[in-house]
This record gives sequence, structure tokens and C-alpha cells, in this order.
Amino acid sequence: MSVSDEVMEEWIPLLTDIVFDKDTFPMKKKLLMAFDITKQLTDESKAFEALHWFNNTIRNKNTPDDLPNIKAFSLIEAIILMKNCSKTEAKRLISDGAVRVNLVKADKDCFVKFGEVIQIGKRHFAKIGV
Repeated sequence: MSVSDEVMEEWIPLLTDIVFDKDTFPMKKKLLMAFDITKQLTDESKAFEALHWFNNTIRNKNTPDDLPNIKAFSLIEAIILMKNCSKTEAKRLISDGAVRVNLVKADKDCFVKFGEVIQIGKRHFAKIGV
């Protein structure tokens, strides 16, 4: 989560009704704050889905179950479709090591095939398909 601990301490009383002990870990506070805000904006079941997705995908580093299918013939094209970025940005993501194909770091010469899973960073996933 990209909210600093100091900012989170300011946001909790403004955005939620949650009261924490001083001994509560910052990560637990962030998770509960995110859950409560999501519940306020949608409903409790959607908040549980979001919490499950975060724990499963971000914390446990698993691939999500519901991957979008994209039609791409090259890795660069797949990245451009997934991130809506330029060709130069796509190449930079590959050279920085932010792109994985089937959980293996991709290089500039990597080819993609039908059914392969592309991951960019921690949060962007897609499957090569029709």
C-alpha cells in the first residue's frame, strides 16, 4: 500500500470510525482502513473480495484467478495494451525487470504465445488470448 504511516494516521479519523490501540501494527491499520473505506463506497462483500485479492495477489505473490485476455503478437504490444503506454516505456519496463512472462523475468528478446500470463509490476496481469 502506498500510503505512508504518517499520512495514514491523519486519514484514519477523517475517513473511518475505527479506533486503534497504539500497539496496532501499521500494516494492520492500513488493511482495516482500506477495508472500511471500500465497504463505505461499495458494500461489505466487495470489501472482502478486495481484501482477499490484496492478500492473495500482493502479499502472497499469487497470480489472480480472473485474468483479462489480450490479443497481442509481441511482448511489447502486450505491455502497450496493458499499461496504455508508449513503445519506449514498454521497453524501459522490460529493461528495468518489471515484466514477467509465466513468472519468469522477461528480456527484450522474449516472445509470447497463446495462454501465457504477462505480469507488469505487482498489480498488472493479463493472459495472451483471443
